[in-house]
Amino acid sequence: MQLLPLDTTHRQLGAVMVPYNGRILPLYYEKIYREHLRVRVAAGITDMSYLGVIRVNGEDAGSYLDARSSREISSLPIGRWRYALFLDESGGILSDALCFREERGFTLTTPPGGTEALLPHLGSEGGVEVLLDSDTTIISVLGRKSGIVLQRFTDVDLPHMASDEVMEGFIGHARVRIVRSAFTGEDTYEIHMKKAHVNEIWDRITYGGGEVVAPIGAAAMNTLRIEACRPMVGFELALDVNPLEVGLDRYVDPEREFVGSDRIKAWRHVGAARKLIAVMVDSPRIAWRGTPVLAGEQPVGSVTTGGPGLTLQRSLALALVDSNVANVIVGAEVQFSLGKQSVTGVVVKPPFYKKERR
Repeated sequence: MQLLPLDTTHRQLGAVMVPYNGRILPLYYEKIYREHLRVRVAAGITDMSYLGVIRVNGEDAGSYLDARSSREISSLPIGRWRYALFLDESGGILSDALCFREERGFTLTTPPGGTEALLPHLGSEGGVEVLLDSDTTIISVLGRKSGIVLQRFTDVDLPHMASDEVMEGFIGHARVRIVRSAFTGEDTYEIHMKKAHVNEIWDRITYGGGEVVAPIGAAAMNTLRIEACRPMVGFELALDVNPLEVGLDRYVDPEREFVGSDRIKAWRHVGAARKLIAVMVDSPRIAWRGTPVLAGEQPVGSVTTGGPGLTLQRSLALALVDSNVANVIVGAEVQFSLGKQSVTGVVVKPPFYKKERR
């Protein structure tokens, strides 16, 4: 099992540590619901060094990625990112990635499980070099007040960062790259840095941010992303799932040729066999991954992710169901088979949670 660079720090902070995809991660530090709600109302800091950082360099790096990615990456301007999917020949999802362009080439950040699947898929050929950067690590500051907190420590002009922007600057004496995103439904600032600086930067923000910011573990990150209906590798994203089934067709260029595009075009013509639905459960019980979903008494699919909606105070579930079942639509009632009992839920329009515009 791989230890994160901040492993000792997490243990000193009292984190409960768990194995996940070959890594030991902090599951939580205090109460999961407190960490979750802190992000919704204030700010948290989380260790994301489990993400893979893949460098793609060479004169033809852009076109090389274009041929393997669901979206055109070569057209990215320097300092911008684009979310993309990488598929196998059958149209199944190997991984998703945040792809951004730098002066020297392209960088992809990939999730656990996705990194291992993507590296052999990308390969290295024709003067294009694909490398896993093991010297760069990532921590994130996220939440309603994340920009206010992080701005105290960096010269990067955070208030004027676009939602798809990547900027370089400093935190203390350490050069960093900051990527703005919104994986949890709140502003998120990914801080990329050399491993040698990770302890210094973590401590600077954690202890210098006051009561507004506190560490966030993997459990709260998961409940936050469920509320935001963000798909995840190993759950909604897998080799036996295609982008159309999980509502990610907007991230697939319809006319370009790339690995898996022939299958996607065929599915666009005939329609996807399954669809991802969001369900508010009428019970405090959790419909965990794999729980059967029924419409009436008819099995129609299974849960991909289930968990507590801690902001909404409702149990939530994402599920893949048969798209040919006409009555599984927004407003419809479905059932979850939980052993000898079943609970009901209502299909809603995703996401469950959406940040208020201010």
